[in-house]
Amino acid sequence: MTFKLTHSVTVEGKQWDLLVEVEQGSCFWTNDGIGAYECHGFKGYDHGHDYIEEFQVEKMVNEENGKIIMGVLKEELTNALADDSDFMEKLEDAYKSWSDEMKTSAEIDRLDYFCNDR
Repeated sequence: MTFKLTHSVTVEGKQWDLLVEVEQGSCFWTNDGIGAYECHGFKGYDHGHDYIEEFQVEKMVNEENGKIIMGVLKEELTNALADDSDFMEKLEDAYKSWSDEMKTSAEIDRLDYFCNDR
């Protein structure tokens, strides 16, 4: 699945309006929780937060002129996007939405399999 996201980012004083394509398989998720802990006799569990730590941009298009962005500029803009919390939230939301759709689809397929006469 390819996520197609539009986003504006500023690099070196210039604003770029971009169409960014990220392949679902290139997203690497991680968690900032520490898990089980004990502190001064109190026990707990830190679940943390899941977030995308790394991703690869498959294609980047300048929406202003429709040209594909490649090379060093693509790398610079990708780094700026990775540092942009709004973009990362968009990407994570797109991924979670796709994941929920896949889960629902699998549940429907399973129900169809078991509910149909065999």
